[in-house]
Amino acid sequence: MFEVELSARAERDFDSIVRYLLKRSPTGAARWIDAFEAMLSALPNSAEANALAPENADHLDTIRNAFFKTRSGRTYRALYIIRGGRLFITHIRGPGQDRVGDLRETDQ
Repeated sequence: MFEVELSARAERDFDSIVRYLLKRSPTGAARWIDAFEAMLSALPNSAEANALAPENADHLDTIRNAFFKTRSGRTYRALYIIRGGRLFITHIRGPGQDRVGDLRETDQ
């Protein structure tokens, strides 16, 4: 079982997505948070089984994806690395967002 931590960058991604959704639908924002929290709860048990992220090819750390969906079917992904018994979520990406180019800026 892993201890899950969000990097400062992932926290900014989270805040940015929630602010964007709140402007459009407070209910949708609440559902997104619920989906994110459900993914966080399940992640420690599935962390090593999740697929490698496309960004993995460009970096020394093994980078994996954890996907989660909103009720409307939009797919988001959390990028993470595992170090020892800790799992660090480095970024949260929404539909249509490009790959992360520089994973060094995780502010751990």
